[in-house]
Amino acid sequence: MGGAAGLLAQHSFGFAGGLATDGITVTFWRDVASAMAFAYGPGLHRSQVKVQREELYGDRTSFTRFAVLHSEGTWNGAPFGG
Repeated sequence: MGGAAGLLAQHSFGFAGGLATDGITVTFWRDVASAMAFAYGPGLHRSQVKVQREELYGDRTSFTRFAVLHSEGTWNGAPFGG
């Protein structure tokens, strides 16, 4: 995911003892078009979602995508701008 066009920052969550295979992510995007292209366009994300559904790795996914309108400061120590 780190090389996706328009991606500003992301965080994936895992929980010991039960939710390790369910996908939980929060992503911040430069614009809505970039987020939509990543989520629904061709590429690795699409193929990974297909595998997760077919192999029943988890019974749910949780994703939150934000298109950043304005930002100040840093995310994990790096400048964060939208």
